[in-house]
Amino acid sequence: MVAEALRRRKLARRVALEVPSFLAGLHVVAASDLLMNVPVPLVNDVAAALDLVVRPAPLPLPSVPFALLWHDRFQHDEAHRWARDVVAAAVDPRFSRPPVAAR
Repeated sequence: MVAEALRRRKLARRVALEVPSFLAGLHVVAASDLLMNVPVPLVNDVAAALDLVVRPAPLPLPSVPFALLWHDRFQHDEAHRWARDVVAAAVDPRFSRPPVAAR
C-alpha cells in the first residue's frame, strides 16, 4: 500500500530490510536508524516498551480491514464460535483506538 501511494505521487522508497513480521521489524527499528509503517494497534502496544517515536504517515494510506475466516463446517460449532468471539472481542477495540501520542 505504501509503495502504491508513493508511486501515485511519483515518489519511491528504499527498502533496507524485509522481515517476517511487524513485531520483528519494530525490534530492528528500535536498534537502528530505520523507520517503518505499522498498524496502529501494534504500535500502541509496543512503542513505549521499545522507546519508539510514533508519527502519522506523511501521506494518506487506506485502512487495513480485519476479518476472521473459517470453513462452513465450523459455523455452528460451539467451541469454534467461542474462539471466534474471543478473538473478535480482543481485536475490535484495538483497531478503534487512536495511535499513541508522539514524543
